[in-house]
Amino acid sequence: MQGVVLRGTAHRISSLAPYVAGKTGTTDDENDTWFAGFSNDVTVAVWVGYDNADGRRRTLGSGQTGASVALPIFEPIMQAVWSYHAPEHCLTRRHRRQGACS
Repeated sequence: MQGVVLRGTAHRISSLAPYVAGKTGTTDDENDTWFAGFSNDVTVAVWVGYDNADGRRRTLGSGQTGASVALPIFEPIMQAVWSYHAPEHCLTRRHRRQGACS
């Protein structure tokens, strides 16, 4: 799952690697998308979609994916977690300058 973050569908958060890994997902017809990510300290799952409780089938829109919809929600959550419980790498100036520990 680290490969998803380093060079796959979640590469937009590669600055968080190798401390975060995860998996994006999208259902057929873009009805639901998700990103489930984790570090050594926390697991976060972001799901975006419709529960279709009213019986109507809805879509998030053509081309919407876990990487484009759910992943942007995950990153600030992980940054907020790290603001209270920073991983070891955030103790170095280099990582703080690169923005991985904002």
